[in-house]
Amino acid sequence: MALMVVRGIQGRGDTDDTLEAERRTLAELGAEMVVVPVAERERVRQLVPEADGLLGVHDVDAAMIRSMGRCRGIVTVSHGFNYIDLEAATAAGLPVANVFFCHREVANHTIMLLLAATRKLIMLHNLLKQGQWRRDLQPPVAPLYGQTIGLIGFGHIGREVARRALAMDMAILAYDPVVEPERAAEAGAELVQLDELLRRSDYVSLHAPSNPRTREILNERAIGLMKPSAWVFNTARGDLIEEPALYRALRDGRIAGAGLDVFAVEPTPPDNPILQLDNVIVTPHAAGFSDEAVRTGQRLGAEEMARILSGGFPRNICNPEVRGRTRYPFAE
Repeated sequence: MALMVVRGIQGRGDTDDTLEAERRTLAELGAEMVVVPVAERERVRQLVPEADGLLGVHDVDAAMIRSMGRCRGIVTVSHGFNYIDLEAATAAGLPVANVFFCHREVANHTIMLLLAATRKLIMLHNLLKQGQWRRDLQPPVAPLYGQTIGLIGFGHIGREVARRALAMDMAILAYDPVVEPERAAEAGAELVQLDELLRRSDYVSLHAPSNPRTREILNERAIGLMKPSAWVFNTARGDLIEEPALYRALRDGRIAGAGLDVFAVEPTPPDNPILQLDNVIVTPHAAGFSDEAVRTGQRLGAEEMARILSGGFPRNICNPEVRGRTRYPFAE
């Protein structure tokens, strides 16, 4: 029986031309790649029971996992894997793998939001477009050098942000319970506890994965520890922030502003009150996107899926506890 992989696509960067390389990679193993938009939930659910692998499929819940009769593994085409029920996948003996490919894009986007906020880019742009060449209308601008950025999460992306911040002579704080102080120090960061980071930072930037431990890590209490002059940036996952609490803090002036690429609900509705605030800069979950990043992510995702179908254990495993419990034998 031929192998079949369900490939979920979102549309952005996924075209017949770019997917052809994935098809060739999987075809070498005799696997057919069936492409379906992730928004077509019913069509995805119909295909899953006969699938040998899932690649880039979203909203993989426990019910979908229970329906998988032949599946050998699940691979994301992203850093994030919060849309996969890891507990259910592990219980079913299914390895889940992600790919690292857009960490530099996300870091660049984070710094873009930081510079746009601190240099008052949006306001100055709008003033000049309105014919207002008025230095007296420009608000105070703090220098970035000598200021402190606190990074919540110090993995691939957090370290890339640190590199860029160090180039601007900023001080770096980091909070990450799985990172050793020595490793953080090698990257130019001081590893501290979360409360200390929030109190000391002029800018707080989120770079943690979404999981039960990190969801709403920036909640009402945490926001209350921040400086009134502080900004918060989120290019990770929307559920890391308690969004209503952030809105209230921004509305009431308890923190200075926010730069957001991700939201609690996506697409975020047009009537989301946070979009109406002047001290918020927003982008539509675009931080990880570039033409090259898309191609790299697709290649790595297909290679990881091919490794699984060939009997190899994934390189970037999201649920390492599945080792020794997989429904199919894997070579390490």
